[in-house]
Amino acid sequence: MELASVPVYQSEVVPAPVRGLAVGSYQLSLGIGGVIINSICRGTSEIKNNNSWMIPYGLYFVDIKTIIRKTKSDDLQSPRWLLMKERDDEALQALKTLRGEGNEISAEEELELIRVCLREEADQGTYADLLKGHNRQRTFVVCGVAFFFQATGQVFSGHYGAIFVKSLGTLNPFSITVSQSALNTVTSFLGIIMLDRVGRRPLWLAGSLMLTISLIIMVRVPKVILQIPARIWAIEIDTGLQGGLGVRQPVSYSFSQGIIAMMLIFQMSYVATIGPLYYTTVVEMPAARLRDKTVRVGATVNIVTLFVVSFTVPYLLDAPYAALGSKVGFIYGGMSFLSLVFGWLFLPELKNRSLEEIETMFEAKVPLRKFGAWEAGADDVGAAITRIEKLDEKAISKVQVSQEE
Repeated sequence: MELASVPVYQSEVVPAPVRGLAVGSYQLSLGIGGVIINSICRGTSEIKNNNSWMIPYGLYFVDIKTIIRKTKSDDLQSPRWLLMKERDDEALQALKTLRGEGNEISAEEELELIRVCLREEADQGTYADLLKGHNRQRTFVVCGVAFFFQATGQVFSGHYGAIFVKSLGTLNPFSITVSQSALNTVTSFLGIIMLDRVGRRPLWLAGSLMLTISLIIMVRVPKVILQIPARIWAIEIDTGLQGGLGVRQPVSYSFSQGIIAMMLIFQMSYVATIGPLYYTTVVEMPAARLRDKTVRVGATVNIVTLFVVSFTVPYLLDAPYAALGSKVGFIYGGMSFLSLVFGWLFLPELKNRSLEEIETMFEAKVPLRKFGAWEAGADDVGAAITRIEKLDEKAISKVQVSQEE
């Protein structure tokens, strides 16, 4: 329920220039939670009785919602949602609260433009509509993003990282998971900042490329590359692996450190790019009246893929099954490369576009790869809302003149 509602709410209450930052903060909150729980697990790992596992599990029952209810955030609904429910007065009050006082453009004018966009949009309210017209394309992109969100292997490094590090027998797995969580939190923060500066499409492509490289290096890297740091620092390491960090068994101490380093680089790249991009993209792509349903479908694809990957990882890692160990990088590296291809072909650039302008672009049948360069006409309502959200006082006057004519 949280996965299908929180990003939707965030996307509808913030202006376009900071939507990536706001929605991507969901990924940051997961990172902060990871630091807390992994630190607790690291501390309780030294306890020699049942308290070592009972304390972390018991903390799951702490009612955080009681703390949240003490704030006013529960009372503030999305203005767009309220308009669709024909609760206009509440929508106006919510928009005034969100935008604050002293804006050059009144909340009444912005709300009227949003109402015009909602009125022009056909009433599409069934799941069957997800596969009709341009909604088919939007649903495909959402499902693709949700699939690669899990299929690129974050379960391997994020959920099974401690078990995998323990199997290498070199470093303390709890210490590694705490370090990984801390690094993830920092890189998550950097990632959500880049969402609205660099853009969605470049960040997805760069992230997919980094995931592919780190996973392939984990299992197959030319021996000469591994000898470079040894020559620089005059360190004697075993370079007789003949092809990769994790191909030969048993893996030496030096190479196990390299494997862990690649796993950490993979996870940091993931939480800075694909992680926050999933939450942002699945709420930006759908039509307004289908947003809830589209996000539910995307969340379903996400959860099903998560289940399949989580179920298969232990069988891929351990004996007496596939016993691939770090060679699972071949599988997830391949999926990361497919993610790169998917992003290049199908992922549009939605940076600094209002939700209404995105709707206009789909109705105009703009090719997905040309979204970033597309410019709307001066009288386009969706583009006017974008400019209003950027606090451009000239935006609404052009629309008003056009409507009067």
